[in-house]
Amino acid sequence: MDYSKDDFEFKPLTDGLGFHKKIIDLKEHPEKFEPLDKPAPGKPVHQSESKAPLWNAALKSKDFIEKKVSKTPKSAPPVKPLTLEPVATSWPAAIFDSTMVLGLLLIFSAVIFAVTGIELNQLIEMLQTEGTAQFGALVLLFSIYEIYTVTCRTFFGKTVGESVFEYRLGSREAQQKVLYPLQVAWRSFAIALTGFVILPLLSSLLKQDLAGILSGVTLYSEKK
Repeated sequence: MDYSKDDFEFKPLTDGLGFHKKIIDLKEHPEKFEPLDKPAPGKPVHQSESKAPLWNAALKSKDFIEKKVSKTPKSAPPVKPLTLEPVATSWPAAIFDSTMVLGLLLIFSAVIFAVTGIELNQLIEMLQTEGTAQFGALVLLFSIYEIYTVTCRTFFGKTVGESVFEYRLGSREAQQKVLYPLQVAWRSFAIALTGFVILPLLSSLLKQDLAGILSGVTLYSEKK
């Protein structure tokens, strides 16, 4: 049997394979086109939906809609001004600052021991017998006390002890003056000259800041 190429033809075995369907040209028959996301009759088409491509229904999902959420900044709570109340003295802050000064004194003493090579027992004997050693120890203590109080109060307006127990030396206007560091130094010198305890004790008994009267800067208690 001789089969030529012109007589050979593919034919579908069944109609279910789809070869029997005819291809419709949408240009010639536009009425045949029915979109998948065709709105229901009587339902208005939203403007944003009408602009979306009809062939991709996923673009109309809520995940693709850009939402601008306006965030209103939270207003900060109002800051209450500090109330400064004049006080005669501040014993808790003074005791705390005394420990700070003694700690600095030990550090400087350790440096002196390392430089000079003097042992501790020799220093104790010199402090008991020699007046120059006693005078040198007092000068060192006074210098550390002056450096500590003047530096802290000049830059921060208060020492570490005054910061812990909420005290302040001088008002804000007084701290901004050029003479404030000199007034702080004179106040510290007056307290050290009276033995560190006598002037604060008299201030507590008389209920007046005597060191503040002498120096021109008053000690205040901060109350919120």
